[in-house]
Amino acid sequence: MPRRAGSFLVVPPPSRRLRWALLAVLLVVVAAVLLLLRRPEAEAPEEDAPAASTERRSPAPTTPGRPAGPSSPAPEAPAAERPAALAPFTGRIVSSEDGQPVVGAEVTFLAPEGATSVRSGPDGRFRLVPSRVGPHQLAAVLAEGFVPFGPAWGQSPIRLVAPAPAGTPELVVPLDPEVRLSGRVEAADGGAPIAGATVALRVPGAQPGLLGPERSWTTDAQGAFSGGAPPEGLVVAHAAGFASAAEPLRGSGRTRTVTLRLSRLPEDAPPDRVLAGRVVEASGVPVPDAVVTLGAGHGRGRGGNAILPPPVTTDGQGRFRFEGVPAQLGWAQASAGDLLSDRVAVEAGTTEVELTVRPGGVLAGRVLHADGRPATAFALQLVRLRRPEPARTLSIVDPEGRWEVRGLSAGAWELQALSADSGPSDRVRVDLPATPAARVEKDIRLRTGRGLQGVVKDANSQQPVPGARVAMESSPGEDSVLVRTGTFTGPDGRFSLEGLPDTPVSVAVEADGYNRRIVTLPRGRTEVTVSLRPVATDGSPATDLVGIGAVVNRNDDGLVLGNLVASGGAAAAGLRPGDVVLRVDGQTIAELGFVDAISRLRGEEGTVVRLEVRRADGTTTTVDVVRRPISF
Repeated sequence: MPRRAGSFLVVPPPSRRLRWALLAVLLVVVAAVLLLLRRPEAEAPEEDAPAASTERRSPAPTTPGRPAGPSSPAPEAPAAERPAALAPFTGRIVSSEDGQPVVGAEVTFLAPEGATSVRSGPDGRFRLVPSRVGPHQLAAVLAEGFVPFGPAWGQSPIRLVAPAPAGTPELVVPLDPEVRLSGRVEAADGGAPIAGATVALRVPGAQPGLLGPERSWTTDAQGAFSGGAPPEGLVVAHAAGFASAAEPLRGSGRTRTVTLRLSRLPEDAPPDRVLAGRVVEASGVPVPDAVVTLGAGHGRGRGGNAILPPPVTTDGQGRFRFEGVPAQLGWAQASAGDLLSDRVAVEAGTTEVELTVRPGGVLAGRVLHADGRPATAFALQLVRLRRPEPARTLSIVDPEGRWEVRGLSAGAWELQALSADSGPSDRVRVDLPATPAARVEKDIRLRTGRGLQGVVKDANSQQPVPGARVAMESSPGEDSVLVRTGTFTGPDGRFSLEGLPDTPVSVAVEADGYNRRIVTLPRGRTEVTVSLRPVATDGSPATDLVGIGAVVNRNDDGLVLGNLVASGGAAAAGLRPGDVVLRVDGQTIAELGFVDAISRLRGEEGTVVRLEVRRADGTTTTVDVVRRPISF
């Protein structure tokens, strides 16, 4: 049965048999799906409605072996007795490539009573009127020619509490256009084609779900393969008698090409390793549909250059099996909803392992505006410190500003929140104890923020540049569907951003045929004109910015200077590679944080930044550096 966790829905993952039924519900464009619908279609909207969507609802899954009850609908209540419609959630489905609307996308929401699907209209907009008060999740988005959005069932990062509070922004959901991938697998010693090789496309961080982004092919007699694929990922090839090889996707636009060269294994090479096992609860009960992940590095991250198999899910008896496991394997870990196992070391030669899952840690709290009001629509980013895991970004609508995340590993986490009408919060560190179901509550307070209006122009002709991508650098809301810290310029070259901090901030602007530009805005600036230089006919795209002219890295004390631009301000001021910047305009790097410190090294041409620097001999000095235009 579904259950509530704080303000959010927690849904157990469906069985394999039920998972296919749920997938059929999502593919409502297939006529057979209509047989599953227990309620008649909602009345079709008028032709001039901006989001011409048809809403379909499917009931929550019933207990296996238990009849679902009579299929005839209950008598309709008189109009005077019907409850008033709840405030809707609205949104747009757009292409991540150019911001254009995606027409006819199937948008599926999950609530305790079941799934509801609506379709995006000619302008990419959709509208969902919730059937009840309470938690909902955006479960899936399907559109022809695009990579689907389909997280693990019941584990969506987009969480909504109905009815939508007043002022809730529309959900802007970007989909990646599929690209045409073509490739060839050949022997490294001579280039002979390898027929029958297995080729898989893996997307870093992707977990098994109803609509996973991964793809697979088998090469033909010429060693070739082709098909639709996500625009980014890692292509991995396996063939008997050869060592596996991997290459990132290459190319631009709607095509990608890749060649994988496999080295022959010696005749006495050991066969591919197989790792099997099962996932159980502490009581010994097997856990079906758990996700099992492998890693290298003896529990301290992936490490090495090993090509690891992708995560797998357990069967009905909690069992799992990996093939082609490299010798460098270090650990295995399982998760199932809010249950999590430790990272269990897998020693060389191990072929069987048992993973015990227990309730993971819980982080919860509220997001508040600077004046104490709850933020009713916000993005929340969680970063696991000292462990190379992808950051998690949640998009949450809750009238009380509440949030809760379950199934987390013990250790240090860094949290940052952002809303459309405020700036980002400070980064907050939270330590989660290593005890099952440990719970830590932490309220997060947003800072004063600002919006940004602007126009992008061609530096030579001064004509507007439509379709340019404009985005705040290192925004905690980068992957949020609620806060526009990234957008595209319109036909007039204009754009609008929200949720920027009221401190110096860098905005990156790029467009086809132009050099990328990074503009750093001082505190209080809300309007800007950005001029882009066209790429030279015989040149490659570069990045233009105004700064001190130094590559910097981070260490425990500050910013370590790397290569210096000969014409930059840092070189002119006598700074050298290896110098460590301890303070920027009187504030320590720890006070500013890495991202803010970088932004303060940049600025407007001719302005001066004061740096406190520690030299290689240990002496400390203060240096004034003039910011200059640089291109790299």
